Amino acid sequence: MTATRAISKTSPVNGAVFTANMADTVNTMFGYLAGVAVTPAGTNAYTFTLEITTGFTGPTDGMTVSVKIPNTNTGAVTFNVASTGAKAVVQANGDAFVGGEIEDGTVYTFVFLESDDEWRIQSIGSGSSSSGSGLPFTRFELFTTTGAWSFTAPYDCDVMVIAQGAGGSGGATEGSTNRRASGGGAGSQAVAQRAMSSGDEISGVVGAGGAAAVATSVSDNGNAGGTTTVTSSDISIAISAAGGDGGEAGGAVTMTGGVGGTATGGDRNYSGGAAGDVTGGAPSQSGGGAPPFFADGVDADDQTTTGAGLGAEAATDVVGNPYLNPASIPDGGDALSTTGNSTLDAVGRGAGSGGVHRTDSGTRNGYPGGDGWVLVWYTEATS
Repeated sequence: MTATRAISKTSPVNGAVFTANMADTVNTMFGYLAGVAVTPAGTNAYTFTLEITTGFTGPTDGMTVSVKIPNTNTGAVTFNVASTGAKAVVQANGDAFVGGEIEDGTVYTFVFLESDDEWRIQSIGSGSSSSGSGLPFTRFELFTTTGAWSFTAPYDCDVMVIAQGAGGSGGATEGSTNRRASGGGAGSQAVAQRAMSSGDEISGVVGAGGAAAVATSVSDNGNAGGTTTVTSSDISIAISAAGGDGGEAGGAVTMTGGVGGTATGGDRNYSGGAAGDVTGGAPSQSGGGAPPFFADGVDADDQTTTGAGLGAEAATDVVGNPYLNPASIPDGGDALSTTGNSTLDAVGRGAGSGGVHRTDSGTRNGYPGGDGWVLVWYTEATS
């Protein structure tokens, strides 16, 4: 589409010619700006009318339109503007949409390319994880349910996978003053980056936190956390993020804390924090801290401040409970100087739970280790 008339500031023209020139110019300007879509409807095959409709008979080269998407797309997309016929809608680089790129409630701007007979996304509204103006689409999937998981690449993409092993549970013991319980170790973490083609799959298992120790008679050792895995027959990847060991419980002078897990197969591998050993008068100890992003987890013995988000600090009293960080940072289980509290029944994901030494009557329940997780962060390939 090109302008049909330039308005001269100096050439003398009569009123009728000037009016015609102005009309041609204004109509051409409006031809580039389709305006804002109204009454959008549908999923994938979207229909809408235009706020500005003067002279509109269908999209032309260079025309732009802004649309508030009514429903997130689940596959390839078309626009039918003012009942003038469906036209393909594609990504900024010309690739077809495959699902999830344009989200409900978000405003996007599109430009029409007459040579390709298609609309291309140009910009995005606040809150969308998709991208226009030539930038790649960036999204993520987080798997937190223990057991099998899988991810299939929706398009050619560069992927970062972060796998977190599960934490071990602390030991549990009864009220005798000569008994002690150490905490569980934290799970390890592995990070890998790979290129995936559309349709490639990665899968594995999210490890479960070590089962809670239950000291129905004297003492019960904690249990190891499960291993989180990432494998694929389509790309070269084989990650094993081992869980942390369980804590010890019993009457020995020293109860060794659970060792943190060790990861293999990642481009970067990080160890889980170890739980503290129980010696001397302290009857219980903290669990190990889960790795933050791109660093080893902190050992409970190296943690000096509670609530710092890594290994929780131990207390020198008779009861151990998990420490729950209000910001949901993965702490180890803290050995607190309070009565056993059944509402504190979880620790940060991947962290080890604290040892439990209870003086009240009844079953001496420990706490499970924190479950693992997998994060798949993927970005549309740009080449």
